[in-house]
Amino acid sequence: MGAILDTSDVTLGDAASNFKAGAEGRSFLDRLKVRPLTIEKGTAVFEVTIDETHLRTMGIAHGGLLATVLDSCLGCACWTLAPPENHVVTVQLNINYIRPAWLGETLTARAEVRHAGQMTAVSRGEIRTKEGALVASATGTFMYLPIPAGAKPLMEKREELERWKTS
Repeated sequence: MGAILDTSDVTLGDAASNFKAGAEGRSFLDRLKVRPLTIEKGTAVFEVTIDETHLRTMGIAHGGLLATVLDSCLGCACWTLAPPENHVVTVQLNINYIRPAWLGETLTARAEVRHAGQMTAVSRGEIRTKEGALVASATGTFMYLPIPAGAKPLMEKREELERWKTS
């Protein structure tokens, strides 16, 4: 299922096109079977149905899956408000796990931007079951970064980042 994208706003239309193009064929979310349902200015809704590949011990969904869904949904909502030719990276993510998710449950993540500045954006969101039970909630801070030039933009590893070596 593809995302329903509001492209009436030219800037949002460009962001939506970039989101779809950047995710085709290699998306981590595709591997996890996470689907964007709606992406609109300042909001996003993603969905995943828990299957065997998502389970950890005790037959419950892995917390890393829930973190990924929330991180991606919150970040996508912020991305819709990013300056032209920018993408977002997570600089802070706080998650509260409320209750487990089990095999077969369909989970919906909803995110909304609370603040969009010149360099960062803050969003909040939650994951709920189809029945409305709260599974997890999160807040996140995302930084805008210029999209690198080139046909297939990649963020280059820079030597100055090596100053944080631990060994």
